[in-house]
Amino acid sequence: MKIDSSLNGYLIGSTIILIYSFIGYLFNIDILKIMTIRKDEFSISIAGVFICIITMVLVVYIVRKFKSTK
Repeated sequence: MKIDSSLNGYLIGSTIILIYSFIGYLFNIDILKIMTIRKDEFSISIAGVFICIITMVLVVYIVRKFKSTK
């Protein structure tokens, strides 16, 4: 069974977001927490979003590079 490339991209993106969020909450690093939920409000870390986007672009580039060499 072959996985569609768009589904593969969604899985990579979701995994990266979950890993960064888990590390951010585990070590209490606010910059890695993409979304912080408090009692009456929530906030979104712009730096965390940029870090995730940059990581996703690099991972997709590396995956495509390895696929093209096979």
